[in-house]
Amino acid sequence: MYKKQLTLTALIYLSFLFLFTACSLVDGDLVQTAEDAAPIAKVSVAEAAQAENDGLVETEPEQEQETESQPAVGSANNMSGSNNSMSGSSNSMSESNSSAGSNSMSGNSMSGNNMMGGGSQPIPEITEFPDDDIDSMQERDSLAILVTDGPIARLLTNHPDWHVEMWTNDEWQTMEIDLYDTDWNWIAWGAVSLADNGQPIEIVDTAAPNQLTEAEYTAGSKMAEEIALSDPAVLETLGEPSEWEIYTWYDEWERTWEVAFYRGLDEFGVSIEEYDDEWQVGEITNLALLEEEQQISDNQSRAIDLAWQAEGIDDALFSEDVEWSTIVTDLGGAEYGVSFVTTDQELFFALVDIDAEQVLE
Repeated sequence: MYKKQLTLTALIYLSFLFLFTACSLVDGDLVQTAEDAAPIAKVSVAEAAQAENDGLVETEPEQEQETESQPAVGSANNMSGSNNSMSGSSNSMSESNSSAGSNSMSGNSMSGNNMMGGGSQPIPEITEFPDDDIDSMQERDSLAILVTDGPIARLLTNHPDWHVEMWTNDEWQTMEIDLYDTDWNWIAWGAVSLADNGQPIEIVDTAAPNQLTEAEYTAGSKMAEEIALSDPAVLETLGEPSEWEIYTWYDEWERTWEVAFYRGLDEFGVSIEEYDDEWQVGEITNLALLEEEQQISDNQSRAIDLAWQAEGIDDALFSEDVEWSTIVTDLGGAEYGVSFVTTDQELFFALVDIDAEQVLE
């Protein structure tokens, strides 16, 4: 009996001891937390994912839950990274275009932006006008439009005390504008179209030198030579390009690049012109033939000038009210015959020597 009571007491004591120990474990944070359990959960998900790949089970991927639980800062950083990548793509595109512009050509043309920097120069703002030269608001408004032209604006910045003359061309319905330096030496011209009510509209034509910077001139010269040497007609004329000397310059007034090729007595020129923002071969000229033709023209002009010094020419040509023309004949050497004729008769003839600058008869 006593032993049974002792045994019962021991059991009760052990039960209380067990309960006390369990409570102590909870209070002491010895129970595994959710964070501690996470790796186990991840391992379990990984195993489940492997099983899903093997076709054994179907389960929702934990990646979506993790993405949803990411902080907003992480999303912003990702967005920023995306923007940076986009910016990088733009830079790459720009470099690609630049490379294509400098190394590749479409036929015998090249983009104007990559060929010559004239258009890339900033356009100065002209705000001060020579008021004493302006007679009306129409003239002022027309001039204000004209000076927005890049070459003209840059030219005027080099002539601070410039002058202007303007008049209305009724036939073309334009305002004609001549520009002068401080000493009234002509430097440029432009035309601005006019509406029916006389309001200036836009620039229709200009004549002004397009002055390049040193960097633009260097880049443009290289561009012009590359275009010329890529043109099939030019290459056919050259045969072997390395045998030719090349001289390149920029015509500020015509705004074209000129490339001249020389080999012994052979010489020809290539004009590089701009069409729709594309630089391409315009005209190929036999310079030797051109010089020969120019020499012939010059000789004829000199012969005519000498003929006017001949005695009796005024009476022969102006005694009657008739229309006449001039015929010049190369007689060999330096001698030329100059005839002044109507449609049916010769009014006057002079024999001249252009080297001696004399009228022979």
